[in-house]
Amino acid sequence: MLFDTGPRNNGSVILDHVRQLGFTARDLKWIVLSHSHAAHIGALAEIAEQTGAHVYAHPAAEGWLIDHQRQFRERYERFSDRLPLDETFKNYFFDRLGRPWYPNTWIETFPLSLDTPRSMEIRHTPGHSSDSISLYLKEEGILICGDAFMGAGTGNTLPRYDDPEAYTATLTSFLELQPNLLLSAHFAPLSREKLQPALQQSQTMVELLHRFIHESLKRRPDGYDIGFLTRMVTARFSRITDVVAAIPVQAHLMALEREGKVHFEIDRWKPGAPKQSIVIESIIR
Repeated sequence: MLFDTGPRNNGSVILDHVRQLGFTARDLKWIVLSHSHAAHIGALAEIAEQTGAHVYAHPAAEGWLIDHQRQFRERYERFSDRLPLDETFKNYFFDRLGRPWYPNTWIETFPLSLDTPRSMEIRHTPGHSSDSISLYLKEEGILICGDAFMGAGTGNTLPRYDDPEAYTATLTSFLELQPNLLLSAHFAPLSREKLQPALQQSQTMVELLHRFIHESLKRRPDGYDIGFLTRMVTARFSRITDVVAAIPVQAHLMALEREGKVHFEIDRWKPGAPKQSIVIESIIR
């Protein structure tokens, strides 16, 4: 079984590793995709084609998994009028992607126990993205989670997630599961002894971001556009300012909107719940 395929140029590297382990490409029977982001699906077509492996993915992955232009547009380009987005970044994004490839199974029910020689199940672990899934090897107590755990951010970036509430709930579920080993896409393996402090640090980072964004908006009645607010957040936490940083910032703004603490009005996020129109109210009555 292969969990994620990595970017496009990883295809031959992964298949070489399979052969070095004493197997053929056709011995690879299953591919599980943690989510639809470019760095995790780029080599899918090449590997699936050469191995004939059965591919599993969350149904919410379909839009970005199949339409790479749509992923770039919806994930990054929507912020380009407020934050820098150059051709180098665009080329880097598309260079990592191979041909689109349809999974064999869109997983509808979680957890999904797999009919494999080892006892394994696929769990829904949203937050980083709505389609994020993890693979749990029950006998060994090994949880492979992709980007469902993002620590305090990779390198000099903010941790990336689409929904801070779902993200922290997923981290809590990892704490409750207490695996012997947590394997994520961007960090060293976490043993059970190191699990709790690492996950709690990640949850603390989410809380700090949420509080800072809310407090910043409370101090400015006319609000901020997403670009200016992202620059404020990245400056406060000493992180890189780019379109990628806008993703968690927007996620927190949407969470604050659900809490009734901020609202979006004329291209700006403003403090307080949106005002109801008296005129519209009287017409309805």
